[in-house]
Amino acid sequence: TLERIAALESRQIALLTRAYEPPLLDLLDFVRALRDRVGQAVSIVVCPLPEGGGTVRPEEVEAWRRTLATLRDPAVYVETAA
Repeated sequence: TLERIAALESRQIALLTRAYEPPLLDLLDFVRALRDRVGQAVSIVVCPLPEGGGTVRPEEVEAWRRTLATLRDPAVYVETAA
């Protein structure tokens, strides 16, 4: 998967996640590996999606932001549709 994503040579990559599931260490490992493959010039946008087409709760967004901040990578950030 990482090789296929890197081959796209995109300037921005979006990762869709379930907002209601807490961000786990395996996701952080994946984002680190993705960063290694695509380089520092690519933005990695994590998009938590709400369950059942509703809206993402503020505490869900905050959980994702806090967890991703541990990567200390300014080009990895959270975006929501709200």
